[in-house]
Amino acid sequence: MDDLKQKIVQCNLKLFFFSVSEEDHSDADCFVCVILSHGKEGVIYGTNGTIKIDSLVSNFKGDRCESLAGKPKLFFIQVLILSLKSQA
Repeated sequence: MDDLKQKIVQCNLKLFFFSVSEEDHSDADCFVCVILSHGKEGVIYGTNGTIKIDSLVSNFKGDRCESLAGKPKLFFIQVLILSLKSQA
């Protein structure tokens, strides 16, 4: 995979989460996000690369998403971790 293409995909996902965090959530009682993917601890795999979970979740902290400050933010992240061991 081309490094530039991978960075574009990562930027699109980060931009999506950033844009959602910038929306007005004043009428919401909480925020729920569900991510199902492959990955490893702290990282999810997309179709074209990896991205750190912290870089997505951090957009919703109270200082960055004021309309969700003081409200529950639930992130359900299911990551399938594959381990390939040689059987010699």
